[in-house]
Amino acid sequence: MSISSFRSHLFASLTLIFGLVSGIEAQADSANAVRAVVKAMNQAITNRDTPALLATFAQGAVKIDLYRAHIYDKAVAPGKVADLAKRWQTVAAILFASTRFYERKVENMEVHLDDGMAMVWASIQTQLRKAGSEIKSNRYSEVYLLRLIDKSWKIVAITNNRRESARTTNEEK
Repeated sequence: MSISSFRSHLFASLTLIFGLVSGIEAQADSANAVRAVVKAMNQAITNRDTPALLATFAQGAVKIDLYRAHIYDKAVAPGKVADLAKRWQTVAAILFASTRFYERKVENMEVHLDDGMAMVWASIQTQLRKAGSEIKSNRYSEVYLLRLIDKSWKIVAITNNRRESARTTNEEK
């Protein structure tokens, strides 16, 4: 192999390697950006910041109910789809007014990306305390579907396996 042929092969190989590394880095950057949106949504709820919460949603985003999460959710039926922003505006108003604190923690996330679409499977732990009551905890899985819109990831759908019957108090642990 001549030196010029060797250089051509080396250049082609390095170009391929750097291209793959760039692609892997871009994928990792996208996955980190997706994780940041999911964390920001949950942190906004903990911080009682409805505008920050709503900023993580795409216009027309939906909540898909698999189970009744609250005993007062009489209108919720499995498979019901609701406007995500309206749902959280209603829930936030009730939740923030009726609790001394409410905390949502994302314990871990699995992210899958494909061409401007992302799916996140997350373990969520919540703790809340109403005035004069013990701390209540809940743990469940939540699935987020996100879409890349104008170079920003936005949540387009959420569902979870949260149930009222799964709630525990610290005293029960």
